Amino acid sequence: MILKSKEMGITNPWAMRSAMRNQRLMSPGQVDMCMNSPFLAWIVPSKRGNIDRRLRQAVIERDGQYCSYCAEFVQRGKIAIDHVQSVLHGGTDDADNMVVSCKGCNSRKGSKSLLQWLWEMAA
Repeated sequence: MILKSKEMGITNPWAMRSAMRNQRLMSPGQVDMCMNSPFLAWIVPSKRGNIDRRLRQAVIERDGQYCSYCAEFVQRGKIAIDHVQSVLHGGTDDADNMVVSCKGCNSRKGSKSLLQWLWEMAA
């Protein structure tokens, strides 16, 4: 869904997000990300739910309890499952696209591609 923010009189992305919720165009749970440019604001609906418990367990058994990015040991309750290629950029919920990571690395990587994130970490 693409909306022209200037037509709505809104330039702040968070104000756009609030306006979308208030107008009931999307429910709060569907709004996943809001990006803003001078002319357009994109509201991207969230397409994913929680990762299936069995799939999560299979990824943990395959990778062990070590972060795939920093190689630190991750306690059982603090494991994050990361999409190597983010869902935003066309990644899937297949085990081949998922790795064990610590919450810190998962948060820092965000939706960046693996190559982009590694390049930033090396700089």
